[in-house]
Amino acid sequence: MLTTVDQSFAHRVLIVDDEPSSLMILEGALSDIAEVICSDTGFGAIEKAQQFLPEIILLDIELPDISGLEVCRRLKNNPKTSGVTVIFITSHNESKFEHLSLELGGIDYIQKPVDLKVCRLRVGNHLKLKTQEQQLKHSQRLLAIESERLRVTLNSIGDAVIATDKDEKITFMNPIAEMMTGWVMHEAVGNYISEVMQLRDATTKHKSLNPILLL
Repeated sequence: MLTTVDQSFAHRVLIVDDEPSSLMILEGALSDIAEVICSDTGFGAIEKAQQFLPEIILLDIELPDISGLEVCRRLKNNPKTSGVTVIFITSHNESKFEHLSLELGGIDYIQKPVDLKVCRLRVGNHLKLKTQEQQLKHSQRLLAIESERLRVTLNSIGDAVIATDKDEKITFMNPIAEMMTGWVMHEAVGNYISEVMQLRDATTKHKSLNPILLL
């Protein structure tokens, strides 16, 4: 069966259940907060998870081909789908199933019959966490780009540049600073600036106080 995805949604949720009525009810409950993809088999769920990369999977434990627990294990062992949030939905009420689902990497556990309001809230909260995670990763990428741009700039200017932390320990030196001090950056990092940048009076040759220590 060909599944299409509405690109207008920011999130995707995969629902896996072998009961058509359950799929229909859950899809109707979540269709306004995410693009919903459905599967009624375990192998179909694995295939669609790899194809559409949903943020969340609502996964029934009892499936006609392989169990939801095995589906979860395979998804978590696949680098492409290991980051998906798995929420198990099941009629089992024995604690061992909940323990197994959490051990395999499931993040939540919902009992059948499903309280749709609770389900929407849980899915919505997990989607918010996914959004925050994506925003954090984006910020980290931008910071890495800016840090590299700054490093290239500092390495290309004609003046010596030495950066320290609040404890006066060196965190960065550009090539000009390396030539002036006789230290290479990877050896200087972590040392006090007074050890690396030893200033002396041009006339008396006496050791001078580093002006950075006066700040």
